Amino acid sequence: MDTALAAAAPASEILIRCSRFCPHCLHERGAWLLGWQLRWSFACDAHRVLLLRRCPACAAVPVTALRERWPRDHDGSLSDPTRCAHRSSRGLCRGWLEYAATSTVSDLTLAAQHRINLLLDGAGPNPTLAGVGLDPPSYLRDLSKLCNLAHRCTPISPRQRCPSWSGHRVRDHPADLARVLPTALALADLPDPDTLADALRELADDRYHNGGVTLVFIESGPMSEPLKAAFRRAITQAIWVSASRQLGLHPGAHHRPVDLDPRLGPQHVPQLFWAQDYHREIAELLDIEDSTDCHGRRFCSVLLARMLSQMDWDAAARYLDLPDPFTNDAYKLTFAKLRSTDRYIELASRVKQIANRHARRGLIDYKQRRAGSNEPPFEARPHIRN
Repeated sequence: MDTALAAAAPASEILIRCSRFCPHCLHERGAWLLGWQLRWSFACDAHRVLLLRRCPACAAVPVTALRERWPRDHDGSLSDPTRCAHRSSRGLCRGWLEYAATSTVSDLTLAAQHRINLLLDGAGPNPTLAGVGLDPPSYLRDLSKLCNLAHRCTPISPRQRCPSWSGHRVRDHPADLARVLPTALALADLPDPDTLADALRELADDRYHNGGVTLVFIESGPMSEPLKAAFRRAITQAIWVSASRQLGLHPGAHHRPVDLDPRLGPQHVPQLFWAQDYHREIAELLDIEDSTDCHGRRFCSVLLARMLSQMDWDAAARYLDLPDPFTNDAYKLTFAKLRSTDRYIELASRVKQIANRHARRGLIDYKQRRAGSNEPPFEARPHIRN
């Protein structure tokens, strides 16, 4: 392992008291390799097989701790490193590790192991995740999280489940790591954070479709900012989340929609949404009980302002200098009615399309215009029919 990487790597990356092994290497060399004690080691390059982690005779994990003397039982000392030294009540196992059955790996899996080996050896350029350069320790931490995600989103048959599935860690099992690492590397190789977020969302949606299980973002341990942002965006846009989270309006997960013109800001939102566009494209969606055109246009303006900046309903209404009668629960009632009729996402999509068209035609700072106007504030008018 590269010296700098070894210094930065946490102890959890190394198997301290046990080791994986390649039976063919044991047969040829008669010795254990240090590289087998790395959690990222799962395949043997030389023999194109998966590393094993248990003795074929007793199913114990081989112990590699330093010893003052060879283990012994009633049959004498065991100095052969190719035999299992696990001790039970009947003595040492003495199973032949070098003759254990092995499984071959594909070219794709072997290429993934080779790529990790180069990184651990400090060879080649620094890795990138979604187009962002990272130091090797940070990259490996992110890659581990992507492996865990790919593992959780991959359907597992009952026969593949290990006995302690609830505490299952992917990198403790060479076969599992071999299955998910190519997927994790492909995710890391995506060109930008937006593409990575979309790919993570697709994985999360597939998991929900296949098993009805939602994926929760939990910041467990260090994670790079690009991966953290991609995870947050993916989860907030998954199919099972609320409309507020999908649009980035939730207080704990606000994000500006990527399909809004980057030149747009909340100051470019009028008090009353653009009339012609509203009547031509939006009015039909707001044809709900007790709503008026005035209320509908205000609602669209507040919605657009919330998408552009992290504000709640009241703060957005005040930012647009709307009259006090509008700053009440009326817009929340409209929001609930739109969600109940599955119109909210479509409404937001049309609002964004209209705002983008106005941005291309030329931006107007309505906030500054209102501040410089000598006219009295917008007259309070009823917006809900009695």
